[in-house]
Amino acid sequence: MYLHNTTFKVALAHNNDFIYFIKDEIIPQYQEELELIDIVLLELLNVDMEDGKTYCLHIVFKDLQGYNEYKIYKEGKLLKAIFDKYNENVLFFSSILKKVD
Repeated sequence: MYLHNTTFKVALAHNNDFIYFIKDEIIPQYQEELELIDIVLLELLNVDMEDGKTYCLHIVFKDLQGYNEYKIYKEGKLLKAIFDKYNENVLFFSSILKKVD
């Protein structure tokens, strides 16, 4: 199992729109187009929220091939769409994690 995490710091003025964008546009699209175990948007609660909220988009793949396909065909488009829509009002970074057996 491979978990791809993208963490987003979202300016308060764009919070509701960002949540709508991810939950109502991105997640349903990915569920339809990718072979996923799970995809979920989470809110980080133990961080300073004075200037914005922090969210994590967890995408769980059953194998490395599924992750690689996402990385090649989807991730760049998603991050470009977020940057084009929100510019520097949404900052992000990504990481890949593997379940330790």
